Amino acid sequence: MLPRQDLSTPFVEVEEFRFRAHDGLRLWGVRMLAGYPTPELPTRICIVDPATDIGPETRALEPGGAYFFLREPQGRRLEDQVLDVLRLACLIANLERRGVQHVDCAADGLEAEPNHLALRIAEELKPMILV
Repeated sequence: MLPRQDLSTPFVEVEEFRFRAHDGLRLWGVRMLAGYPTPELPTRICIVDPATDIGPETRALEPGGAYFFLREPQGRRLEDQVLDVLRLACLIANLERRGVQHVDCAADGLEAEPNHLALRIAEELKPMILV
């Protein structure tokens, strides 16, 4: 996690994250913490286009929530995207020292592609694969 002071505000802490996908591709995105994290709120994952502006002023963030905006390359296959989301869910669970059940892959109600098919599939597969 790399702090991004240029994107952070007094109310939202922004950090950049990077990881390798199952096929070796380097993926990255940003994590936004809207105030002090609330344990009862799930951490949310959103998929965004690499060119999309994802600064805190462009997103409606729930106070106390943690949000991971994954930048997926254009043209990436659906099955790879699903595996990317599941891998990110595992990384988030390890980082936050919480179970994967506290990571919301569906991201309902968010502006950044809330109905993205890869997110919905990953949310369905998560209880079966990630225990």
